[in-house]
Amino acid sequence: MMADLPPLPAVIRLSRGQGVTRLPLEAWVSGVVAAETPAGSPQAGREAQAVLARTLAWRGGDHPEGSLCGTTHCMAWTAASDPGARAAAERTRGWVLAAGNKVAFPACHASCGGHTAGWPAGFAGVSDPACLHDRWVRFWPRTWLDEVLPGPATLRVLHTPDGRVYQMRRGAAWRDGEVFGVLVGRRHGWHAVPSTAFEVRPRADGWLATGSGRGHGKGMCQRGAERLARQGRSWQEILRHYMPWARPVRTAVALAAAGWLGCSVSPAVAQPMPEKLAVSITTYARAVALGHFLGNRPAVPADLAHLPPGGVFVTWSKAGRTRACWGRLEADQPGLAAQIAQEAVRSLDHDPRTPPLSSLEVRALDLLVSLPDRPRPLPRLSWLMPTRQGLLLEAAGRKVLVLPGEAASPSGMLLRCRDKAGISRRVPARLWSFTTRTAWSGGRG
Repeated sequence: MMADLPPLPAVIRLSRGQGVTRLPLEAWVSGVVAAETPAGSPQAGREAQAVLARTLAWRGGDHPEGSLCGTTHCMAWTAASDPGARAAAERTRGWVLAAGNKVAFPACHASCGGHTAGWPAGFAGVSDPACLHDRWVRFWPRTWLDEVLPGPATLRVLHTPDGRVYQMRRGAAWRDGEVFGVLVGRRHGWHAVPSTAFEVRPRADGWLATGSGRGHGKGMCQRGAERLARQGRSWQEILRHYMPWARPVRTAVALAAAGWLGCSVSPAVAQPMPEKLAVSITTYARAVALGHFLGNRPAVPADLAHLPPGGVFVTWSKAGRTRACWGRLEADQPGLAAQIAQEAVRSLDHDPRTPPLSSLEVRALDLLVSLPDRPRPLPRLSWLMPTRQGLLLEAAGRKVLVLPGEAASPSGMLLRCRDKAGISRRVPARLWSFTTRTAWSGGRG
């Protein structure tokens, strides 16, 4: 099953305000642990949270291009992770949850109120007595419900067997219980409807709601996980208790050598690219490209001089649109620095789709240097994750590839490959997927 599952991304896209920040995977994981669990709480509970955070990064967020946000919409995140959070991330490095041959949905919530939600289908949830006393009372004025459930009739609330509200009705309008909480929360604060486990009673000018727990109740209960950790349960036992349909697996990225400077695999699969190294790579690539116009070659930076060979792609873009791209999946130079220099120069005029670049463009355009890992056979096209994986196609004696993000869907990536190579859809093809580690720098305008 290991070979069938996609590899972990080395870098995630974190949406912050109007922009997107590229963040090393384990920085995301430790930041989620620090934000979602209290410092000093039992380590096993924090390790379980780390596995869920890494699984979310493995699966991808619902924001554009699979990016994640640092709020509870995805998972809360902070840049100020504590030592315990970093230790939880390190001790679970590479571990994620799978459901069959797919990535598991890593749901979690603050407190289940005594019983987790019956989710997914066929799972009745689990009892969690530690949360029974987490009670709350809220008054909802009539005007609040008029905004999301208009109608003069009495409010009707339908419950699931585990006691959670799944539908609400007022007059002819029906509303999903979770959606109701989100809509009221957006208008009147996220604590207006703390959970979906509640009952309501009418009052003269509104409704009185009494409930328990905090959150949607699906997946792992964080308060319960802390209790189980204090009892000596491991993170594996905690996740098995709340999510028995999922199993922990260790991904291909986690099994790669940790110290990539001396390992036999490509640098792309070992660990997230350090910021200092990323700056050196893009600075050197841009300097080589500019030096090509002046007839000189800059000196190789010390931190690039002894890196092992690997494939390199150099992409120039503006406002998210590619201006030119060139590179190789497999190295043909003795070291990574030489490969970067070769592809930086070739990117100036080798892309047949675009006219040659000028020195002014090299200064002004954004630069992305991608280091691909070794391709792995792709048994099913549907398993491709387009925002994180590239696609390599071999058919009719030709090979062609597209980089991560060149199309929005697996079928779109395949069509782009076939179009690039001029290969008919009727011709059988072999497929591989690969991930890339990237270094980016903005142009100077």
